[in-house]
Amino acid sequence: MPVSLGGAPSPKSRGKAPQVGDAAPDLALTATDGSAILLSELWERRPIVVVFLRHYGCTFCREQAAWLRRDYAKFQSAGAEVVAIGQGDPKTGKAFQILLSLPYPLLVTGDDLGPYQAYGLERGTFSQLFGWRSFVRGAIATLRGHLIGRLSGDGFQMPGTFVIDTGGRIQFVHRHAYASDNLSNDILLRELDKLSKPGAISPTPR
Repeated sequence: MPVSLGGAPSPKSRGKAPQVGDAAPDLALTATDGSAILLSELWERRPIVVVFLRHYGCTFCREQAAWLRRDYAKFQSAGAEVVAIGQGDPKTGKAFQILLSLPYPLLVTGDDLGPYQAYGLERGTFSQLFGWRSFVRGAIATLRGHLIGRLSGDGFQMPGTFVIDTGGRIQFVHRHAYASDNLSNDILLRELDKLSKPGAISPTPR
């Protein structure tokens, strides 16, 4: 079962969600080939962009996953790895990887939402998930080919994106205000570029 390990306690026990400059919660997750992996095993090798997906049928998650696929070579050139985290079992995660031809790792949490909570990602409200912003953006995303799929897991789970450096520190935080609140890759690539500049850490862009 995935758990948050060492370093940083969950936001509920700590009183707040982890922020820029905090130690990144380590997570015990499962790869789509069924092997166990710690998130720290990835950030120790290179900076990582960690993208928590709502669920695999979510239009906006499919959109962001496709954007990351499109620019994956740019992230690699920046010396970073992209890591997606989703709900469900390895088989379901693998099917999503194949469907979208994802070249980057996808790790799964099973039925445990603890890894999401460890990064301060909670369940959304009706307005956050189904309000007019999401409705309009959903229509645009659908017209661009990012079609909604079958719900898998907790559909109220909110997504988020984090940049973690090789020291295990969070250098960038984006917790979605709405389900449709995807970041452009240009923002993430600029944040990665800052990692080569000593002393540069960025606040949450809100």
